[in-house]
Amino acid sequence: MRDIPPGKSATQLEYVQDLIRSGYPIVLTTAEKPGPLVAVDNASGIFQAFDHLIDHGHRQIAFIAGKLGRGGDSAERLAAYLTALRKAGIQADERLIAFGEHRRADGGRAMQRILDSGAPFTAVLCSNDLSALGAMDVLRAAGRRIPEDVALFGFDYIL
Repeated sequence: MRDIPPGKSATQLEYVQDLIRSGYPIVLTTAEKPGPLVAVDNASGIFQAFDHLIDHGHRQIAFIAGKLGRGGDSAERLAAYLTALRKAGIQADERLIAFGEHRRADGGRAMQRILDSGAPFTAVLCSNDLSALGAMDVLRAAGRRIPEDVALFGFDYIL
């Protein structure tokens, strides 16, 4: 069995489909293309992370989303964050949402956009761990201490 990474080219996708048709055991980890799937419950994970932050007194929670305009995990995680805000009775503030493209450098740029907006926040929930690492770099460079000044939560499995 092989792990097929996200961001596949058309040629790679065709190769994966050929493997599936030939009966080669393939398991996908995102629902963006058809095939056998093992997936994370994105909504439940974001709700749990959000509730954890709320339980610790945070009400101004920024969100570094995944890939702008793409479906899959990115869209599911952003939708769950917006739902969690509504359920908690917190008004969504667009200044507290930025896209990190699920990459460290882009997560840092997203964090910088949130800081530059001037919107107050006490916590940052990131759609993935790489974005959280980038956000951590920028927060520290801005003199913000983690977790004393800002709680930081990454969603994934690398941290």
